[in-house]
Amino acid sequence: MKCNRFVKGEMQMKLRNLFILSLLASLSLVLAAISSAFYLRRQRLLSWEGVRRRWKYLAVMAGTTVAVNLLLFMVVFPLAANTGLQAASVAAAQPGGAGQMAVEQSSVTLQVQIPCAGHAPLVMDELRRVEGITSLAYRFPDRFVVGYDPAKLSVEQILALDVFIAFPAKPV
Repeated sequence: MKCNRFVKGEMQMKLRNLFILSLLASLSLVLAAISSAFYLRRQRLLSWEGVRRRWKYLAVMAGTTVAVNLLLFMVVFPLAANTGLQAASVAAAQPGGAGQMAVEQSSVTLQVQIPCAGHAPLVMDELRRVEGITSLAYRFPDRFVVGYDPAKLSVEQILALDVFIAFPAKPV
């Protein structure tokens, strides 16, 4: 149940970058604005009049940037959190997993305060490392269904994990 020093240090490195996805989305908008400025300059329209004349191009540039970011945060990252490889790795890594005799399993749904769906893989990665967790599933926007062996683990022990210091959780 306790994290070794390497795992704890690795998680602290990840948690230092809690808002990296928000920063990347902001960076993409800034870069789109810079690209638009270069476009207007090349067209010799770098002025308010040029913005007024090329507003459709600028709207498409900003709109696609926002759309791609939304697609990543709302579709791609949640799907990545629930890939079959992750579920299989939990079952294979735990005693009583793939090919062994089935054990009694309980489950709990946790509501975790993550800033966006992009943080779901981080939470799932930390949960996957805990002995006694038998299954995991992420449900957009902030729910995690955790299957566990009650002989090895309790809900209180799950909620006491280091990852839930950065991302507070409660059973629902």
